Amino acid sequence: MSQLDRESALAKAEEFLASESKEWKHKDIKIIHDKAFQHEGRLIAPYNTVSYLNTGKMEHGLVGNVPIEVDMETGECEFIDIMKVLDYRDMGYPI
Repeated sequence: MSQLDRESALAKAEEFLASESKEWKHKDIKIIHDKAFQHEGRLIAPYNTVSYLNTGKMEHGLVGNVPIEVDMETGECEFIDIMKVLDYRDMGYPI
């Protein structure tokens, strides 16, 4: 299998988020495409509610959400843990 391009990886992240968030309170959740980044064969895709993205008001945002990591080789997705979030921040990524 060839490596996914950015748009294909973002599509995988969107499918994963739609599946995983079915039971969540908020239904208007989307991937933040312009904040997604690639690192060592992985696409890291943050997400939040459309309401938060449109208003910037914290009361409309998700709390405790961690980005989705897409393996660019296999297309497999998972939520990253807080330690990976901290590692990416230490590397200068804005998550």
